[in-house]
Amino acid sequence: MVGNAAGEAHPIVAEGISMAIQSAWLLCEHLVARKDAALAADARDALAAIGCDYERSWRKNFGTRIHVAALFAHLCMRPATAKLIVALLKRVPAILTLGARWSGKTQSLRSLLNFDAV
Repeated sequence: MVGNAAGEAHPIVAEGISMAIQSAWLLCEHLVARKDAALAADARDALAAIGCDYERSWRKNFGTRIHVAALFAHLCMRPATAKLIVALLKRVPAILTLGARWSGKTQSLRSLLNFDAV
């Protein structure tokens, strides 16, 4: 599965289309890297391995965004914490940049070329 079908972060981090495009890129990288095996007559095992590798790289790239987005969403859905967050953001808007870093928005996609990086 690719795009939003692979996983979706809560809209609070505004990552929907970006994650969909990046996850498609990752899947294409995995397929192209093993295209000969994927196109072979009996490609079932190769495609299963590609799927496992894609899932691992997807989680490495997007797992943090999914979890942090869920945390931010739950905090903002509770009246007491939402009120506190709004007041804090009004006083220190730079916290939005910190939130972007926590959610992984500022990290480059870890493709197969640098898969083991970070």
